Amino acid sequence: MFTPQVDGLMSVVEKISREAKAGALISIEILYQRCIKKVFEKVDHRLHVVHAPHRWYALEEEEHGVNQLRIVGGVSNCCLQHGLNFL
Repeated sequence: MFTPQVDGLMSVVEKISREAKAGALISIEILYQRCIKKVFEKVDHRLHVVHAPHRWYALEEEEHGVNQLRIVGGVSNCCLQHGLNFL
């Protein structure tokens, strides 16, 4: 009933999976875990997939704006390592 609509994201992932160089990194900022697994399946681990949600607290912009630490999760250990190396 309340499933996020990710059709647009998946169509972009299809294009990326065809055109990106093997080993490239895809970072997704949404929190829908099944979506991230679908992306990983779509790229067939030819590309690395990480989840790095964007954090923004408008009420305390000075303290919690875009300069805060990021949280990164990888779909696999090698994906996580690529994501950490990117940051």
